[in-house]
Amino acid sequence: MEQREQRFRGVTHIALRVQALREAETFYQRLFGLSVAWREAPVGDTWQTLPEGADWDDAEAAVGFSLPQHIGLAG
Repeated sequence: MEQREQRFRGVTHIALRVQALREAETFYQRLFGLSVAWREAPVGDTWQTLPEGADWDDAEAAVGFSLPQHIGLAG
């Protein structure tokens, strides 16, 4: 069987389960020099992206949202 060369193009998504998401977000921002691209929270049986610029305090105070359980960081 012929083997083909695989080329690495990049990483677009890594999922890590952590117990303290707020603290993990800060840690990875500092470690990699990234900023928050989005935060998502479960709403019913789907995910809802929190409004752009919403921080943790906004998320905790928002009616109809649970705490974010999914974040995206970007460089």
